[in-house]
Amino acid sequence: MSETPYAGSYGYNQDPLDTLPDTAEDYDGAPAEEAPADADEELDGEQDESTDAGSGRTRTAAKPASSKAAFRRVAAKALEVDAASGTTRSVAAVLTGSTEDAADLTAAIMTAPRSVTAPLSDLDEVIDALATRPWEAGVIAASMDRSRLKAVWGLLHALEAVDTPTPPARADKAGLGVVRAANDLGDEQKAELITAADLLKRS
Repeated sequence: MSETPYAGSYGYNQDPLDTLPDTAEDYDGAPAEEAPADADEELDGEQDESTDAGSGRTRTAAKPASSKAAFRRVAAKALEVDAASGTTRSVAAVLTGSTEDAADLTAAIMTAPRSVTAPLSDLDEVIDALATRPWEAGVIAASMDRSRLKAVWGLLHALEAVDTPTPPARADKAGLGVVRAANDLGDEQKAELITAADLLKRS
């Protein structure tokens, strides 16, 4: 009986699986459906091939280690999302285009592109300008295109710093509104932005 990666201190051995019928039929006599060639790769991303003695058939066994690590990361992120404050989840939901539901938000975070944090950087630039060179804050906000302004405005709305979910149609009014709202942010609201940025990290 050959050793498997699962044999060891846990007392679990996968060898009994080798006794399954080596036929092209299911137990009820009907032809078995062929699994897609990349099925194991999609699940685990890693395979282990071995040849059955005497039959010449190659048996492919999926290695669960990589998928187990991925599932562990998702589970850990779900717990992190569930423990986050309502404001932090609201900010993260705006950034990822998700709902605030823990399952939806976790899935969105784990599949979001890196550019999802760009509005945080835009708002941080305005906040930094207000603190160090206030005469430039309005120019920075006004120079953003409509989509960037809308994303930053959405963050401010999630922080309850503006009343409406979408900015004014005019770019100058929207930019001025962003500067005013950013200037009025309190320390707790700024801390929520930092927490949301951490929540958006996949690991």
